[in-house]
Amino acid sequence: MDTTVPEKKKIAFTRTDAIASVVLGLIMGVLIPFILSRIGKSVPMQNYLVIAFPLASLIGLYIASLMSKVVPVLYQVGKFGIVGFTNFVVDTGVFHVIIALSGSAHSGYLVSVFSIPITTWTIFKILSFIGANAHSFFWNKFWTFEQKEVKTAKREYIGFLVISLGGLLINSGAFSVAFAFRPEGASEALWGTIGVAVGSVIGLLWNFVGYKFLVFKK
Repeated sequence: MDTTVPEKKKIAFTRTDAIASVVLGLIMGVLIPFILSRIGKSVPMQNYLVIAFPLASLIGLYIASLMSKVVPVLYQVGKFGIVGFTNFVVDTGVFHVIIALSGSAHSGYLVSVFSIPITTWTIFKILSFIGANAHSFFWNKFWTFEQKEVKTAKREYIGFLVISLGGLLINSGAFSVAFAFRPEGASEALWGTIGVAVGSVIGLLWNFVGYKFLVFKK
């Protein structure tokens, strides 16, 4: 009987990983200035974000690859973190695009659920989540969790969608709660963006655990 212990797959910082991290950084570098313009904010050297974010993503992932020599899962966590942050930017960017297309700079009240107001912007948030979710599935399947099999994509996407719907409830609920705490007279665009951020952060852990151990398990 063969008692040889299978050799563990070595973690390596590949050219594909480098390219993927740069592409994700470019997405962030292009969308963030647009988002900042929508909320009337700016940051120092804003015009150079399109260079800074690809470099930061590349360096960050390389550092994660070095740390993974001690704790292997950190490389996967690093990839997931880059995809997750990019997804937040995509989510927020789509959210503001929909607001711009709606032709109104203000939210419209729809209904209250447990004293939490649901507005037209909550609907916009759900739509932006759906768009960002498709983006997230592509990157997490083929890059983060390295599931190259295309024919399983339909089954995996169903599982991915179920986990993501749980994330949607967490995400949208946290958004509505954060938006409800908007100070009187405060910018709706700014607090809408804060709400998106709160929802994304709270849903991050839920999504990673669900995707890793249920959807893309090997």
